[in-house]
Amino acid sequence: KALRIDSENSLYWRKYSQITLKLNLFEESTKGFKKCIKLSDNSLDIWLSYADVLTFIGDINDVWLLLIEAQKMYPNSFELKYRMACLQMLFMKEKLAIQLFESALKDDFNYHKELISLFPEVFKLEIIKQSIEKFKKQ
Repeated sequence: KALRIDSENSLYWRKYSQITLKLNLFEESTKGFKKCIKLSDNSLDIWLSYADVLTFIGDINDVWLLLIEAQKMYPNSFELKYRMACLQMLFMKEKLAIQLFESALKDDFNYHKELISLFPEVFKLEIIKQSIEKFKKQ
């Protein structure tokens, strides 16, 4: 017996995104994350996963817009601040990047390690290394 797919069920789209992501079908997984958000599944992990996939496939302008939207719901999220800081470094907006990065370091110092593989070029920058060292000592 075939299962009926409820295309308006955010749980279905969440699972769809997870499965397609594990299969390295990144473009497909973004469709699922987008549908989750459209269906008001606004959990932070959906926003973060969607942003990470977009970052991985190189849509950094779309990632920035997505993070701005997510920050409206989660204004104190250090996970969002870290990602925004890394993007700002890629956009060559060093001052804003360091403000966001150091704010995130204050909120949760160890979380920056989770993003090294997503933003390797950012974590090679001397200014980022200096910020990490500065907060490591606190």
